[in-house]
Amino acid sequence: MSTQFPTNSKIRTIVYLSLLISIGVVLNLIEPVQLFPLLPGAKLGLANLSTVLAILLFNGGYGILVAIFRTIVSQVFRGSFNWLSFGTSFFGGVSAAVLMAIVFHLFRKKISIEGISALGGIVNNISQVIFVYLVTKNSFFLFYLFFLIPIGGVSGFVIGVLSKAVYNRLKLR
Repeated sequence: MSTQFPTNSKIRTIVYLSLLISIGVVLNLIEPVQLFPLLPGAKLGLANLSTVLAILLFNGGYGILVAIFRTIVSQVFRGSFNWLSFGTSFFGGVSAAVLMAIVFHLFRKKISIEGISALGGIVNNISQVIFVYLVTKNSFFLFYLFFLIPIGGVSGFVIGVLSKAVYNRLKLR
C-alpha cells in the first residue's frame, strides 16, 4: 500500500540535502568575494564543498541539485540580483557539478576525490570566463583563463581534500 507521504528515508534525504544547501549558502556568504585584489573572481570556492559532499554521499544528480539551489539561494541572501554575478556563480557551479557527477559516476575507482574536485574547479573557472565573454563580447577575458585555470585546479584540489576529510568523518558514524 503506497501512501501520499514520503517515507522516512526520503525525508532523511531531503533533510540532508537541505543541510548541504544551507552549508553551501553560508560558506558562500562568509567567503570574501575578492580574495586576491589583482585577480578578480579568484577565490577558494568553499561553497563547492557542499556539492562535492552531495555527490559523494548521494549521487551526481543530487550534487547538481545542491549546486543549483545553493547558487540561487546565495544570490537571494546577498540581497541584490546582479546578472553577471549570478550567471558566473550559477553556470560555473552547475557546470562543475555536472562534470564532477559524470567523472564520479564513470571513473570513481580510478580517480581520487581530490582529482574530481580539481577538475570541477577548473571547469568552474572556464565556464565563468566563457559566460563573462558571452555577456560582454570582450575577448580580453579569454586571456584571463591562463591565470584562472591553475587557480581553479589548486582550489578544487583543496576543496577535494576538505571534502574527503568530512566524508570520512561522516562514514565513521
